[in-house]
Amino acid sequence: MVTKSGTIMKKNCVPKKLKKKPHIRPFSSKRGKRHQQERYESKQRKRHKIEKSALTEPPGIKRTFFHELPFELLDMILSYCPSQTVLSLARTSKWMCITLTNHRSAFIWKRARILVATGPVPDPLPNIPEPAYAAILFDGGLCHFCKKEVKVPPKYFYNRIWVCSDNRRCNNHHKLDSLFQDPWTLEESKLALGRALEWMPYYPSRWGQGVFLRSTVESAKARILTINADSEEIKKLWDEEEAYLVQRKPVIDEYNWAYSTWEKQHIGYRSDAIAQNQDRWYHEAERAGWTQADARKSLSLKELLKTKKRLNAFMTDDDWEFYFPRISAEIDQIRIKRESLELEHKRQQHRQAVIDFLNKLKSRPATYRDFPIHLPSPDVFRKLPVVESFEQNTEIKWLSKKLEQKDITVAIKGDLEKWLARMRKVFADKLGFKAKDVALLGKEVLHPTERLTALFECKKCGKNGRIYDQSGGSLTFHEVVAHVCPKYAVKNEKERKWDLAKFTVDKVAVEVVREAIRIGGWDEAKSTKKRIAKDGTRFDCKECGLNMVFDCLVGHAKRHLQTSPVGKSDDGRTPQEIPAGSLKTTTNEIPPERIIEAGTEVPPLRFSLSKYSAFDSKPKPYPNLELLMMDIPQYNGLRQKPIYYCLHCPEEVRKKRKGYTIKGLRSHLGTLHKVKTLRSEDFFGEEQKPAKENKVHSTNEQMARQQGDMNESERMLAWLMETTGDGNVHAEVEPQQHAL
Repeated sequence: MVTKSGTIMKKNCVPKKLKKKPHIRPFSSKRGKRHQQERYESKQRKRHKIEKSALTEPPGIKRTFFHELPFELLDMILSYCPSQTVLSLARTSKWMCITLTNHRSAFIWKRARILVATGPVPDPLPNIPEPAYAAILFDGGLCHFCKKEVKVPPKYFYNRIWVCSDNRRCNNHHKLDSLFQDPWTLEESKLALGRALEWMPYYPSRWGQGVFLRSTVESAKARILTINADSEEIKKLWDEEEAYLVQRKPVIDEYNWAYSTWEKQHIGYRSDAIAQNQDRWYHEAERAGWTQADARKSLSLKELLKTKKRLNAFMTDDDWEFYFPRISAEIDQIRIKRESLELEHKRQQHRQAVIDFLNKLKSRPATYRDFPIHLPSPDVFRKLPVVESFEQNTEIKWLSKKLEQKDITVAIKGDLEKWLARMRKVFADKLGFKAKDVALLGKEVLHPTERLTALFECKKCGKNGRIYDQSGGSLTFHEVVAHVCPKYAVKNEKERKWDLAKFTVDKVAVEVVREAIRIGGWDEAKSTKKRIAKDGTRFDCKECGLNMVFDCLVGHAKRHLQTSPVGKSDDGRTPQEIPAGSLKTTTNEIPPERIIEAGTEVPPLRFSLSKYSAFDSKPKPYPNLELLMMDIPQYNGLRQKPIYYCLHCPEEVRKKRKGYTIKGLRSHLGTLHKVKTLRSEDFFGEEQKPAKENKVHSTNEQMARQQGDMNESERMLAWLMETTGDGNVHAEVEPQQHAL
């Protein structure tokens, strides 16, 4: 224990004032005395508990017994340690720091300077204590040029200038010469320096003579100028200080020359030790069968190399034998982790190659004409026997080229046809067609899954994947096969995968289409969208009076179910007269596709056959809404033009008002007509084609040739224009394997 006067007291020596018990103030009443006595005893018990708990160390902390060792044994232990080790030991505890930084322990530091691996360190200047001298030498500092921290002794100790020893940008002749005053320019400043030339220290340089540091010369000039402007008393003090500096100059010059020699020797020895230690562990890693990348990640090896670099020592056989078991165990774990990551990376590459091949099949129908029309989702496609075997085989290189080989494509085609045949049976059974009945159908009759009434819905998301859906979430068979739930509709990633149990028959859509076919006088088993579009038949809504084509019926009917759950029927019954329980009440959380309970009757149809056809001059709904709303540069200008008119408004009101833009039309429909989503039957507009310079090729062959230069939106635009011819989406649109 160190007192204010600097004397060291014994450990158990405590002043007498601290041993006295606190004075108990007397009380007049016995109750007060007893209360104060109990309070004093409780304090003594608490103090006893604290002292007892302080003796027991918490778990996980190892006690050190250096402070209990006699000083002679500690001196004997430190007699084998260099300065770096003694410096680290002095920072382990407060007691060790006080003991080793005491002036009586200076002989330990002197002996440690001799044991430095790079050679004995020169004696310090008289005004620098031994612990501070060791800290300046081996703690490092900031480089004078790059301002980065370096763990090397200073290049010039007297001015505390550090320079990176491993960085050639800092440690070169041009950089180091910039620190010194040029000998041929010093003659010009001799008059300004005056007597300062006698006390400024010399430094060795590559010119072979002693030179001055530029910073020292500049500071001396500035100081002489300030002294000349002061009073005579300050000049006398400066003369006395200069005389003292002149006396110290020989000692400083001698130290600078000795330190410069040792510093060069230290840097050379340090670089040799680092290079030899690196070659040593390279050789040991090769002999043990390790890779250098795995060995560099070993923490034990890093610790060994860092310790040897700090001590500037060479790695010995004893050091390697001590660390070898730990390094070997760590590298084994690193190798296992690396191999698992490499395997996972190969699997990801194969998975992406399979998905890219599926996208090629969907986007290049002219190139792969032999493949089926309906292509499944990526999850199903990856589970095909041929595709799964190639994807799991991680030894195959360039899987994308392997899948395009003719024999492999034929095998994939066979698996697809088998899977699609099985799916047709399953979904035909859901529609009420048994396998025996399907087998008896003739060639002129469409398969149940290819008919207009083959409409399904997804129970998880209730979406069909299109951004501007016109069918109200209904899915055809080819859309069911390629359906993937959007991320915004399903939070769980596992639920997005394709599952047969997710799909059910869309009863609302089936009844609406079936009634429309009956009204139009078509045959359900033979009718197609192409034939209905050629007839030009249109329908009128009994609720709102809108005129629309066949493709808009299902979505429009579901809109009325969402806004008015039951509505008015054909026989004139109001919502109060219809039996309760036939429809389910809608909320914001339940999509409109699932508002009908299982086993209940579908509400009556609200459409009738229109007296106008598609070839009449009456305003028709906008035909290519989905094409117009896509994010394509050539259609962005069309959305901002006021050329669109509302079909909900009467003709007299419509003639008085100007046209709307798409944003204005949405606002108009939402505020006046309470229509939340924009559909084709809500408006009509002037037909304007996009700019000619952005025209996209329309044929499949041209799309296949330019596939590499087209993005996803451009491919969608080209397909829509190709399938409709004149851009009319409500015509026969059979996207086949192009699932939007």
